[in-house]
Amino acid sequence: MKADDYTASPRAMLIRKYFTPSQMGAEIGPFHSPICPKQEGYNCLVVDAFSRYQLLKNYSNDPYVMDRADCIEEVDIVSTQPLGEALATYAHQPNAKISSAEACIEYIVSSHNFEHQPNPIRFLQDAEKAIQPGGHLVMAIPIASRCFDCFQPLSRTGELIDAYYQQKTKPSIGNIFDHQASSAKLISDQTINDLTYDFNQIIVHALQNGFIDKSAYLSMKQSAEDSYIDSHCWRYNPHQFELIFSDLKACGFIEYLTMHEIVTNGSEFIVYLKRSGYNNNELSLSAAMRTEFMKKSLVFQFEDLLQNVNVNSTQQTSNVSTATDELTDHTSWTAKIKSIIKILRDKQ
Repeated sequence: MKADDYTASPRAMLIRKYFTPSQMGAEIGPFHSPICPKQEGYNCLVVDAFSRYQLLKNYSNDPYVMDRADCIEEVDIVSTQPLGEALATYAHQPNAKISSAEACIEYIVSSHNFEHQPNPIRFLQDAEKAIQPGGHLVMAIPIASRCFDCFQPLSRTGELIDAYYQQKTKPSIGNIFDHQASSAKLISDQTINDLTYDFNQIIVHALQNGFIDKSAYLSMKQSAEDSYIDSHCWRYNPHQFELIFSDLKACGFIEYLTMHEIVTNGSEFIVYLKRSGYNNNELSLSAAMRTEFMKKSLVFQFEDLLQNVNVNSTQQTSNVSTATDELTDHTSWTAKIKSIIKILRDKQ
């Protein structure tokens, strides 16, 4: 794909609906699919851990990426620092487009990046400092039950708080293990999304060649200790994100960002956070509201996971290993879960 052939997709237009090309913004890790590309006239700083040259080198053997190489833009801010520090460092460089890291840009866009952030609270805090009042932080986030994360539990507020106080700067060994050992796909080798998902057809990669053993674990651990291994650190659905964000505001971690809108879009949801001009975390989060968020999140998660499961029959799959055959007789527990979903929905 040539850069000159680039046309904005409906998805890109949805994500950037609150931005204009003339506004000063920043996009986190756009890689070969920028939402606000400079070739369309967007005045947008590209922030990434790698330069364009390094990205091309890293993916030189990947035909999918190479076919889109012309869409990979020059990276303005090459940094593995937290966003605030990266912006502050850039602001002191000659010909920088910003003069400080505070109230310096009108929007930040992040597509499938927030779930990778080792310290998401720090990212939100840096973003609300960098965005001018009235601006937006817009993030496209994968729905955990509609991607390779489907077998993993949803993230909880306390886990994000722990990462914040630990000042995590990269995925932990545990994050990387969960990511690699639980990454799922379909038996047909298709990736999982909202259209292909089928509970009965899912298997996991399991670290190395479909197996977990001491050698595979130690190899993964060594790689994690020696370098930055990209992985999903967190898993959300729209309601779980809203619960966590509301918790963080009520606890005082977030002061100026407010929930403006959440839109479900296929295998992802897009969250629009607006930066207000005053501290707006004064309101507490009631037990009733938190209960509502939790119920909605659970119903969403279970309905997604069990959407193609037939509780009246047991479906056997011939081309799965003997180990997974033990999991196919799920009639009893599936019926129980579906009855729980009905109870939760009835009480909403």
